[in-house]
Amino acid sequence: CGKKDGRYTTSGCTVGECKLWASLHCVCLVDSSVLDEFDGMKKFYTRFFMEKATQAIIHGERTGGPLTQYFHKPDVEQK
Repeated sequence: CGKKDGRYTTSGCTVGECKLWASLHCVCLVDSSVLDEFDGMKKFYTRFFMEKATQAIIHGERTGGPLTQYFHKPDVEQK
């Protein structure tokens, strides 16, 4: 992924890509460095994040309120 502008498909906005981005977004909110070693995936995530439609959802223009972070990094590591 990412070899051609951060898309897995021609449109770059299939149901699968939407699901992948949503899952990645949950993880990236917890740990923003998680994609640092995966250039193609990071390119995909960033491109999708910057899409006008994605921004409208994140900021609540289409959802009745902005998205809030659901998952959080634990304060203390579990042993």
